Amino acid sequence: MQTERIVDRFSPPPGWRVPVIIILGIACGLLLQIIYVSNAISYLSDEPEACINCHVMSTHYVTWEHSSHRRVATCNDCHVPHDNFFRKYYFKAMDGLRHATIFTLRTEPQVIFIKEAGKEAVQQNCLRCHSEQLNLVSASNVNLKNFFSASIVERRGESVAKLQAVKDINEWEPRNEVWGENYPREYESYMKTLDTNFMSKYGGSAMIKYVDNEPDLVIIWAGYSFAKEYNQGRGHAHAVKDVRMTLRTGGVKESPQPATCWSCKSTDVPRIIAKLGAENFYKGKWFDMGSEIVNPIGCQDCHDPKTMNLRITRPALLEALSRHGKKIEGITHNEMRSLVCAQCHVEYYFKKPNSYLTFPWDKGFAADSMESYYDENHYYDWVHKLSKTPMLKAQHPDYELYMTGVHAKRGVSCPDCHMPYKVEGGIKFTDHHIQSPLNNISNSCQVCHRESEEQLLKDVYERQDKVTEIKKIAQESLTKAHLEAEIAWKNGAGEEMIKPVLDLIRSAQWRWDWVAAANSVGFHSPVEALRVLGTSIQRAEKARGMLQLIFYKLNISQPG
Repeated sequence: MQTERIVDRFSPPPGWRVPVIIILGIACGLLLQIIYVSNAISYLSDEPEACINCHVMSTHYVTWEHSSHRRVATCNDCHVPHDNFFRKYYFKAMDGLRHATIFTLRTEPQVIFIKEAGKEAVQQNCLRCHSEQLNLVSASNVNLKNFFSASIVERRGESVAKLQAVKDINEWEPRNEVWGENYPREYESYMKTLDTNFMSKYGGSAMIKYVDNEPDLVIIWAGYSFAKEYNQGRGHAHAVKDVRMTLRTGGVKESPQPATCWSCKSTDVPRIIAKLGAENFYKGKWFDMGSEIVNPIGCQDCHDPKTMNLRITRPALLEALSRHGKKIEGITHNEMRSLVCAQCHVEYYFKKPNSYLTFPWDKGFAADSMESYYDENHYYDWVHKLSKTPMLKAQHPDYELYMTGVHAKRGVSCPDCHMPYKVEGGIKFTDHHIQSPLNNISNSCQVCHRESEEQLLKDVYERQDKVTEIKKIAQESLTKAHLEAEIAWKNGAGEEMIKPVLDLIRSAQWRWDWVAAANSVGFHSPVEALRVLGTSIQRAEKARGMLQLIFYKLNISQPG
C-alpha cells in the first residue's frame, strides 16, 4: 500500500503519462549518447589513455610516455588524491565536470595552469611515492633532504611561471633576433627553418622547380608570370630572399608586381601598413618597397609583443572574417592557432584598381564557392596567351582545403602538426621549426595516432599518390584544351562560338589549380581534393568535346 501511494504521488496525470515517458526516454537516450561519445566509462579506470579523450592532453601524454615515470606511475598516480576511495573519485568527478564545462563552452585559456587542489594532490603523491628516499636521508644529511624538497617546489614553481621578459619589445618590432633575446628556445627552433635538407616524396624544405620538372605548366600558364618560374617555397626564414630571387617579381628595369606581393613575406609588412595604411601600401610598387622589407616571416606576424597572445596582423583576414560576421573577440584560442597561419596560407586576389589584398571567402571556403564569387565579380588574373581564356590563378589555399578535411572537424589546428610542443629542461614550448610533419612524425602524427612511423608515412603517401595521379590527368586535359582552343581561334572560330568552351576551361583550370597550388598534395583533405580534381577533368574534357564540334563545323583537321 505504501509503495502504491508513493508511486501515485510522483506519477503524472493520466493525460501526461505518454509525453512524460517519451521525454524521459529521450533524456535517457541523450544521457547514454553523451556517456558513449565522451567515453565516460574510461574515466573510472586508471588507464592513462583516458586522459587523451581530450585532444588538448595529447602532448602531455606523449611527454609522459618518454619519461622515467612511465615505468612506475600513471596520470592518476600523480594527479588524483589517494588517501581514501571516496575522495579519489569525488576529486575525479569535480575535475571532470570542470574540464567538460570549459571545453564545451570553448573557454580554455591559452596556457593551462594546474589549480591549487591539483598542486596539493601532486605534492602529496610525490611525498607518498618517494617517502623511502626521504626516510633514508639521515638527520645529519640535511642538505640532501632539502635538495629533494626543493626539487618538488621547483617543479611546482614551473607550473605557475609567468612570462619573464628580458627586455621590452616594441609594438611593431620586425627583427626576430630581438624577440629571440626573450624567447631563445622558440627563436633557436625557428632558425632551423633555414635547413633545406629534408625531402619527402612530394615536398619538404628543399627548393623544387616545378616548371622545370613539368614543362606543360608553361602551356597552362602561358602569358602569366608563373610560366617564367614557379618554385616550392622553402622555410619561413628564406621568405624574403626567395621572393627577391624569383623571376616573377621582375628586376630593376621591369617591376610588374604591386607592393601587395610583399604581404606574406615579412614581419616588416605590419610595421609599414601601420605607418602608411593598408590601401597606400597595396597601391605601391613591389620594387619601391624593397628597401623596407628585410626581415623574413617571424614572431611579430603572429604574436602580441606585450602578452605573447596570438594576434592577426594582416588586414585582409580581419576584413574577410568581418564580412562573415565574425568578431575577433569571439574567436577561441584553438581557432586562432590556425587563423594566424591563414593570414598567408590562403587563396587571395588583388582587387582592382589598387591591388587591394582580398580573400574571396564571401560565399564559403570551397573551390566552387570561390569560383562563384569570382564569376559574379567578373574577375580574372590574366588572359591566356594561347586559348584567350580569362583565367584565374589559385595561390595556396591551404587553410581552405584544411577546413574541408577531417583534422579541422576534429579540432586539430595547424601548429598541432606543423609546430608541435616539445620539452627541454623541464620547459614545454611550441617548436617553431615550422616544417612538414613527415620530418617529425613522433611529435606530430603519433601524438594522436598509435601506428608506427612506417605505417603513418605509408598512409600519407598512399593518399598523395592518388591525388597526384588524378591531378596529372586533369593537367594533361587542360594542356590539350588550351592548345586545341588556339587552333580553333587560328582557323576562324568566332568569339560567340568559342565562349562556352573558354568558360569551361577557366572553371577546369581553377579547380585543378585549387588543389595543385596547395602545399599538402591534397593531404589536408584528400576526399575533397579528389572531388575537385574530378570536376576539373569533367569540365576540361567537356570543353575538348565542344572543340571537336567546332573543328567539324569549320572543317578543321583534327589535332593529332
